[in-house]
Amino acid sequence: MMDLPDGFLTVDPDLWEDRHDYKLASETVRLLKVVNDHAERGVALIQEYSGFITQDELQLQFLLQVVNEHRRVYPDSRKQTLSGQP
Repeated sequence: MMDLPDGFLTVDPDLWEDRHDYKLASETVRLLKVVNDHAERGVALIQEYSGFITQDELQLQFLLQVVNEHRRVYPDSRKQTLSGQP
């Protein structure tokens, strides 16, 4: 997927530290920025609705479930999507 060298995978892991291909792959992976889109969407959803409509925690949890389901059913606001027609 990332076209990283993987020749070191066939060698004893105790020897990896001495291999150039391992060092290159390790450095590339170390510099990757990890993103958890699902969690970030959840946080954004809570920030958007927290305290806006209700201060009651139970009502907020219900509201978040409703909004999440609505976003799943209607992923965009195109007329075709909203009308349910193919």
